[in-house]
Amino acid sequence: AAIGVTSSAGELRFLERVAPGCKIEGVAAQVDGTRVRLQLVTDDDDASRPAQLLAAEIDGYPFR
Repeated sequence: AAIGVTSSAGELRFLERVAPGCKIEGVAAQVDGTRVRLQLVTDDDDASRPAQLLAAEIDGYPFR
């Protein structure tokens, strides 16, 4: 899995792989100046393992 950002024209501007085994199913993004703050929710499809709420930041926005 990966997190990516595209331009309005569909050009890939940023791509970062996510740790193997991390199944992200929800993403919320907030732009704060040159930084994009992300909140990510996982779902392992296993009732014995609770979902995780993760946070990440991407610096350097807008991506050129």
